[in-house]
Amino acid sequence: YSLFRDRIAVWGNIQKSYLISQHGIDEKRIIVSGSPRHDGFFTQKRKSNAREKIILITPRPIIDTALHKKVKSHQQYEKLLEKLLEYFDKKRDIKIMIKTHPGLDAHNSEIKRIIRKNNPNVPIYQNVSIKELIETAYAHINISPEGFDLSTVVLESLSMDVPVMNIILDKKIYDFEINKMGAIINTFDSNFEEDLDKLIFDESVRKLLIKNGQDFLHKYMSNMGNASEYLARETKNYEMYR
Repeated sequence: YSLFRDRIAVWGNIQKSYLISQHGIDEKRIIVSGSPRHDGFFTQKRKSNAREKIILITPRPIIDTALHKKVKSHQQYEKLLEKLLEYFDKKRDIKIMIKTHPGLDAHNSEIKRIIRKNNPNVPIYQNVSIKELIETAYAHINISPEGFDLSTVVLESLSMDVPVMNIILDKKIYDFEINKMGAIINTFDSNFEEDLDKLIFDESVRKLLIKNGQDFLHKYMSNMGNASEYLARETKNYEMYR
């Protein structure tokens, strides 16, 4: 941030405070615009389908760096996927769909191989719009190799009132606002089944997650649904008076 001299647009006041306190950014340079990319997510909610429960699973790949090239990490990931598929294989009234990361990461291919080996009938998507998948989802399971690296798809599910469970492989939960506010269920690969039962079958838990998710979004995001218009207006005004 210190090398960037122009204005910076952020999603909300939490990010603004972070830039000011941690990076010494002048408040006048910061536009609290919200996220133009997610305007469509905030204006459309999940499609209700009481006859079937469809669970969206998003396995975030292990990043291909020297730090993460550990056989143990890949073995741990494979065992988790096997346990997850086995869990749903016993739930005949529930369907699952997989959305892999859109990037061309080597671990994505490994994830697909593991899934097809254990259940060749599970639909796997990569380039399909995540918004279209969330619209039909009853719940969302995200797999995070690291607790520090939470995927944006979690926020996208919250914006459409879809309850989320985040399975963390390194077993580290950080003091992020989304965790402090109970907007998602954080769990580990060793004991996810009980939390998964709550996510899918406990209506009180599901309602609380949706409520907490909306409370978090209103605190974390600004101009939900009209960020594009706000950012365009602020940019135009800046150009006029600079």
